[in-house]
Order: sequence, then structure tokens, then C-alpha cells
Amino acid sequence: MDEMFTRVFQDLVARTTGPMWFRLILQPLVATFFGIRAGLANARRSKEVTEPGRRRALFQQALHDVGKMLAVGVGLDAVFQLIALRTVYPGEALLVGFLLVALPYQIIRTVTGWLLSRR
Repeated sequence: MDEMFTRVFQDLVARTTGPMWFRLILQPLVATFFGIRAGLANARRSKEVTEPGRRRALFQQALHDVGKMLAVGVGLDAVFQLIALRTVYPGEALLVGFLLVALPYQIIRTVTGWLLSRR
């Protein structure tokens, strides 16, 4: 078990150099762009819709969007692993996809929607 954690840590540190290192900057930036766009749409939608199921619909849309962003992040990391490591570790791909894409996307989306809905 310790070997697995050591490998995961070493692989995560190795991602900061070598081929495709720019994705560590590019993926969060793209996630931020789409997060702002989705936050703007949520703010508009929350002002237009007043029925009781509004929060549930917004939550379902957020889950759908985060799922898509997570799938893109995992896919990109799997491609990176194939190129750089010549193998794919699904757990690492899921962790990196979550940290680089899904988490920034959801944070930016939530903050943008919240700030604009308070106006």
C-alpha cells in the first residue's frame, strides 16, 4: 500500500515537467472560462425561474456539467499517462481530473453565480 502512495506522489510530481506540462496551466484556465460562462447562465436562469423545483434543476444541471468537465479532465490525463508513462492509472487520472478541471470549474461557477444573483 505504501508503494502505491509513493508511486502516485512521484507520478503527480513528475507531471510538472516533461511532455504536456502546459496542461497544468491550460486545464484550470479552460475550466475557469467554462465555469464563468455557466455561472452567468445560472444567474440568468435563477432570476427567470421562480418555481419550487428551481434549486433541484440547477443542482442537476451542475452535476451534469461537472460530470462532463471531469470526464474531459480524466481523458486528458489518461492521454498524458499513455504518452509519458506508457500505462494508465485510472485512480491517478481521476484525482488529477478532479483537481485540475472539476474542482476549479465548480468553484468558479458557484462564486460567479452567487455574486451575480446577489445584484
